[in-house]
Amino acid sequence: MSSHRYTREDPQRRVGRPGPVPTNAEPSHQQLSSRPRPAGNLAHEVNIAELAVQRASLATKRVLKLLSSSSSNSSLNKQDNSPVTIADFAAQALLISGLIKAFPGDLFLGEESADALRDPKNRALLDEVWRLVRTTQLSDETSEAKLGKLRNVDDMLACIDSGAREDTMKEGKRYWVMDPVDGTSMFKKGGQYAIALALVQNGVELVGVTACPNLARSKEGTWLLSDSHADLQGYGWMLAASRGGGATVRRMGPGALSRDVYKLDRSNGKEPRTSSSGTPLRYLHFVDSMNSPKTLWQKVQKLAGLRESEYGASTTQLYSSHMRYVAMALGTRNFAQVRWPNKRGAKWSMWDHVGTPLIYTESGPGIITDMSGRPIRYDGGRDLSAYWGIITADSSIHRHVVAEPESAPKGIIAFWNLDVQKEDQPFPAPGSVQPIIRTSGVVDVLFPDEQPDARKPLFIRSGRTSPPSWTTATGWLLKNDIIVTAAHCVYDHDHDEHVTSIQAIVLGGSHGAEQQQQQTRSAKRVVVPREWTDGHRLGTTHYSKHNVALVCLERPFENVRPFAYGGPLGLGGADADELLTVVGYPADVRVGGMPGGGMYEMVVVPVVGDTADGLLRYRGDVQGGLSGAPVVRDRDFAVVGVHVSGGSWNSAVAIGGLHGIDLGLFEEGIRLLEGGCDGSSFDHEVQAGGGREWLCYVPVPRRL
Repeated sequence: MSSHRYTREDPQRRVGRPGPVPTNAEPSHQQLSSRPRPAGNLAHEVNIAELAVQRASLATKRVLKLLSSSSSNSSLNKQDNSPVTIADFAAQALLISGLIKAFPGDLFLGEESADALRDPKNRALLDEVWRLVRTTQLSDETSEAKLGKLRNVDDMLACIDSGAREDTMKEGKRYWVMDPVDGTSMFKKGGQYAIALALVQNGVELVGVTACPNLARSKEGTWLLSDSHADLQGYGWMLAASRGGGATVRRMGPGALSRDVYKLDRSNGKEPRTSSSGTPLRYLHFVDSMNSPKTLWQKVQKLAGLRESEYGASTTQLYSSHMRYVAMALGTRNFAQVRWPNKRGAKWSMWDHVGTPLIYTESGPGIITDMSGRPIRYDGGRDLSAYWGIITADSSIHRHVVAEPESAPKGIIAFWNLDVQKEDQPFPAPGSVQPIIRTSGVVDVLFPDEQPDARKPLFIRSGRTSPPSWTTATGWLLKNDIIVTAAHCVYDHDHDEHVTSIQAIVLGGSHGAEQQQQQTRSAKRVVVPREWTDGHRLGTTHYSKHNVALVCLERPFENVRPFAYGGPLGLGGADADELLTVVGYPADVRVGGMPGGGMYEMVVVPVVGDTADGLLRYRGDVQGGLSGAPVVRDRDFAVVGVHVSGGSWNSAVAIGGLHGIDLGLFEEGIRLLEGGCDGSSFDHEVQAGGGREWLCYVPVPRRL
């Protein structure tokens, strides 16, 4: 158990860590004479959320007494083997009903559905839930009047189901995401648990409110953050935050919101320090759970530089996910949390990691990312499947924590194998293919893009078209046997179709087609980021920057010169004025009667707009569309991006850098193809399943 202390009379707070971390004295929490108003126009949202959470908390405290009597109808098991009590159902019903009255246009995403309550064999449980919901209210009539109230059992069931109805997040819509009882197992044992509520829009947390009904502090002002020190008699404490509005902690009660409220502010605390020894993180105080079935605490123990025998006593141990974030917000700046998944491809529920992260970052300088350093967004589905692990740490130390877990995956790659075509099969007539750029005895550029009136050198067969048909795409050679193109050329989101065959042609000069100077190759494997194959299924609206695919050829091209990769483009920095060249193959230009026979270079100035997709943008008429074509630096013709769409603003995916596709993911994809182009399987290969058995996933290790 760790100590967290402040007093009403003296806003000075002391946080002492048993073990290697010395005790620091620093101001942090200050009692406020009045409630700080959230930034923007979120004051009403925060107020209603706090009231709804406090009312739901009252219901859970009543259930604790019911559980102590060992009622046979008090719980059942979900399919994932975690217990569900009447508190889960009642709290979700009370939360949603309380919010609907104030925000009828908002949507809800909750952990529970009412299916189990509708089962006739659970009628006794249904009656208990309804009795609890019907009789739970705030003692202050004015506060209770602000919240909605359910009329009957059917209303309650529909209310619970409204939280289970939404599987994806729609752009522009507001979602209240809730975990009605986080840490249910510990709740049943009388330990710490939380009721978490968050308002999310466009993948960003706007409001976070979390009740800690069993949280207490000693007479000396020390927070008793431990599952073995739960206050079963009191009402507990509640933390709240709005984006840009700071964070507070207040005592909970049975009626109106308490005026016993404090501002959370870790910004005046001392910055944590690192060590130059072999354990650079040994001065940090880690928040963890050695009882979690989803994480490897032994990995974190090694990061902490502690022996296994002393790890539990020298860290803050809490089973509830939200209680761990609460500990981070109430702690000092040397607190850190690393959630190291115990298996590849582990899925973590969104409601376990939303709301309290905002409270932490609003309480002081802090950063929350996955283990590869990617900020967590909430615009996908119910699972945070696009992320691997969680790192929560002070802004000054976060980068050091990210750098330590060298075996953590950078991301997940999706791949599938292709039907290898015989290279002696008939290819398009010479007049139907296009020449290439800069013919000096070697080949620089592959295949032009799809045009409506001609067949082009790279042919892609759609895997779900009946009968099978060829479509076309653009790309460029990164290596003699690896092609880079746009991911939408190999996987079509709109029709859920993937290519099953790829044939590629390289022409030997501007007249190569006429002179039969062409090489043909068949491809055997395609690699794309998992965000591209799965982002649309999760409702993610920001997967455009993953629109890059790597294609492995059955055998390499000969006498060709692949493009060189130019490194990340430092947009906004030293390379802000960098000129780029887009390689064009306009279909409306004819040479010798051949559509697309001309080739041009268009010099552009890149811009990264303030857009969610983070794509590289530039103006100019590309005339025919160039999906997959190379975007190169004008000064050295080195590739920095992949063209993906046209329009008034053309778009490209940058390779690396702040706004581009993850460079580690790109490089690891190449490495895996180099080792797997013989058709063998990758290490740790996982089949997708669910009707997509053709698709496999591979976790990609960090490359520091």
